Formats: sequence, structure tokens, C-alpha cells
Amino acid sequence: MRATAPDGKASVVLKVYDTVGAAETQFNALSNLANHTGRIVKPDFLSTAHNLFAMQDAGPVTLDHTTAQDAGRTTTRRALQWLDGFCRDTPQQTLPFDMMPHLALAQRETEYMPERFQAAAPRVLSNFRQLLTPFHGRSVLHCTSFNDLKPQNLCVDPETGRITGIDYLPGPPQPIARDAAFLLNWMDQNGWRESLRTGGLLRPRDNSRRRAIALDTLGAQLDPALLDAFRYGFLISTWHKFAYFKQSAHLIRTAEVHLGLRHRATLLRPFLGRIFPLLR
Repeated sequence: MRATAPDGKASVVLKVYDTVGAAETQFNALSNLANHTGRIVKPDFLSTAHNLFAMQDAGPVTLDHTTAQDAGRTTTRRALQWLDGFCRDTPQQTLPFDMMPHLALAQRETEYMPERFQAAAPRVLSNFRQLLTPFHGRSVLHCTSFNDLKPQNLCVDPETGRITGIDYLPGPPQPIARDAAFLLNWMDQNGWRESLRTGGLLRPRDNSRRRAIALDTLGAQLDPALLDAFRYGFLISTWHKFAYFKQSAHLIRTAEVHLGLRHRATLLRPFLGRIFPLLR
């Protein structure tokens, strides 16, 4: 909820919650985070009675405004640069990596897949386990995880270009690869939807280009294999979402191609369906 002053020159965002105590929890988490970094908006006011808090409005312009440019490469790089600074500013610690919570989440999601998708679930879970196993128990640098890194949550000051993160979700520390993979998965989905909307072919190289941008931007702190593992995990979440909410069959097939369940030639089906009627 946004409240704007009568002169229109200033506004605040009100965050109202249903769960009792949720506003206070989020207010405290953001306040603590703001003590470490200026890359997020610090909350200004808390009302426990109304279960809400207020913070300055970071503005209506977000990185989402640039996702259509150059296949989202500039947006990806700028978002990852912000992530790099956010992780450097906030507490970091080296911890043994525990793959079990990530596998458990994937397990729960596949359990709620429609019945016709259930047969493929064990294969997908096995693939995910194989990708994570080399890191299980290894000492890995863990950062403060933003947990919802996407262009709509990165506000841009039109005058300075400064980026500010909004809608941070508190959670346990994670390797930076997790937030990076979340962003890349979001950008991948955006590309799939755009190709479906325009009737064009998917460009698989866009996925690999975004991966290369991540490795170049985040450098040695980003393990390529762990990034790939987390991307696969988020693909499982995407597949679950597409199937459970009965999204376009093309989107479901696209997720299944990237999960290794279908041949890549499957992605030609919508394009060929438009071409062949023209050849009759």
C-alpha cells in the first residue's frame, strides 16, 4: 500500500500483514539489515496494534523496465552487481553446506504435482540430488540471502541510477549461488513467456549467456557447479508451478526440456504449428 503526500513529492509504503507479529518480525529484520547496508530501504515506523510498518517509497522505476532490452543481459548484470554489493555489505560466514533442506523442498513440490506428472518426479529428484551431493558437508561461504531477487524488487533512482532492494525475505544464510540462480531462473521464465507471446523461437543461448554474465560479475565467489545445481532446483519449482496452476502447455514443455525430461526439439512445436498452415 502506497501513501502519497498532498503535494505528491513524497510517499511511503505501508506493509500490512495478516499473521500476528509478522510486521514486527519483518520490521526488526529490515532494521538489522539496514545497519549493515544502504542497499535496502530502512523501515521508519512500526505499529504492532495494526500489524504494519512503514518505510520510504523507493520509487516506481525498477529494473523490470529494462528486461526487454538486449534479451535482459543488462538487467541481469545490474541485478547481480547489486547482489554482489549486498552480500559484501552484510554478514558472511563459512559453513558446511547442507543439501537436505533444498531436497526436502523439491520433494514437497513434486508431491503436489498433478498425477500425470508424478512418474517423472523421481528422475528429477535424483538429478537434483546428484548435482548437490558434491557440495554436501563442504565448507562454503554463506551470505545473507535476499530470497526474492528479481527485477521488480530492485528500484532504480532515475537521476543517480542507484539501485535499492525491496521485499527482502528473512531466512537462513545461503551461498550466493542460490540468489544468483533465483534471478537467472526468473529471467529465463521471462524469456520463455516473451517467446510464447510473440510466437518466436526460444533462444537457448540466452540461458547460457546469462550464466556467463553471472560468473563474470560475481567472480570466484560463485561456484559454477553449485549455481547449476540451484538453477535445477528452481526449475523444479517452476515446473511444479506451471503444472499445478495449469499454465500453457508450451511453458510446461519448456521447463521439462530444461529438466532433461524432453528433447530440445520439442520447443519447435509452437513455431512449426504457425508455419505449416502457411505452407498449405
